[in-house]
Amino acid sequence: INPETEKNLSMPSTHMKSGVYLDNNSYNDIIIGQDLADYFSLSVGDEIVLMSSDIYESFVIDSFRIKGIYEVGDIMLDKNTAFIHKKYFDDNIVYGKKATNLTIRLSDSSYRGNLKELIAKNISPKFQVLSWDEILPEIKQTIEFQFTVSMFFYVLLVAIVSFILINSMMLATIKRLPEFGIYSSIGLNNRYFKWILFFENFILASFFIGLGSILGMAVVYYFSIQGIPSPAMTESTDQPLTILTTALYPN
Repeated sequence: INPETEKNLSMPSTHMKSGVYLDNNSYNDIIIGQDLADYFSLSVGDEIVLMSSDIYESFVIDSFRIKGIYEVGDIMLDKNTAFIHKKYFDDNIVYGKKATNLTIRLSDSSYRGNLKELIAKNISPKFQVLSWDEILPEIKQTIEFQFTVSMFFYVLLVAIVSFILINSMMLATIKRLPEFGIYSSIGLNNRYFKWILFFENFILASFFIGLGSILGMAVVYYFSIQGIPSPAMTESTDQPLTILTTALYPN
C-alpha cells in the first residue's frame, strides 16, 4: 500500500490495535492482522520473514519489522493478510526500473493524441502504445455516462433555481409598484428605479453568496475530517464487505 494516499481508504489504518500505521519511512516495516499475530505469538517490534516471487518467478526473501497490528473483524484480513510499503514492492517484486509497463500521466489530456503518435514513431515496433481509454473502454463509457447524467441534473438544478430567483424578484418588484408610483409623482426619474433594484439585488446576492461559501467550506472541512458515510461500504453482517473504510473523505 501507499500509506499517504490510502490512509483514509484502507480499513486497517483506522483499526490499529497496537503499534502504528505505515508511513513513508516504513520501507522495511509491515503491519499484520490480530489473528495472524495471535497464531504466531507475534507483537509489535518482532521481525518476520516474507517470501514471495518476482515477475521473473525468482524467490524474494526479506525480513520485516512489525510496526503495527490491526483488527477489522474479517478473518481474511486479520489472519491471512499483511501490508508492506508499495515502494518496497516496486523495488524488489516488480523491479520498477525494468518495468514491462510504462504509464504517462499528462496534466493536460488534450495533448494525449499528439504524445501517443510521437512515442509510437520513436519506439521499437515490438512495443505497443495505448491510451487508457483503449485499455479500459468500459471505464471511459462509465465516466461519459456519469458526466452526462451529472450535466443533466446540473442544468435542471440551475433552471429551477433561476426560475425561483426570477419569480421572487418579479413578485418583490410588483409589490413595490405603489411605492415607485409615489416616487414618480414627486418627480423621481424612472432610471433611478433600475439603479435601486440593481444595488438591492447586488447587496443581497453578495451577502448570501458569501454566507453560502463560508458554510459550504465549513461543511467540506468537517467531512474531510469525519468522512462521509457510504451506504455501499457499510457492514451488512458482522464482517466488513471490503477492505475499504465505510466513509469517504473529500480532498
